[in-house]
Amino acid sequence: MTGILAEYDIRWTLLSAQSPAAALLDHLDGWRRLYSNNRHVVHVRESPASPKP
Repeated sequence: MTGILAEYDIRWTLLSAQSPAAALLDHLDGWRRLYSNNRHVVHVRESPASPKP
């Protein structure tokens, strides 16, 4: 998943609260949960994406 986030320079996400991707982003370095409720989760990138080769 981290490769896709970097490849497309994704800086924020809006996911279902039950999504496995939302749980994964909670544990990835450089990402933080900005907002959540019982239906949705928003994560934002705290550090810039890796430079593209």
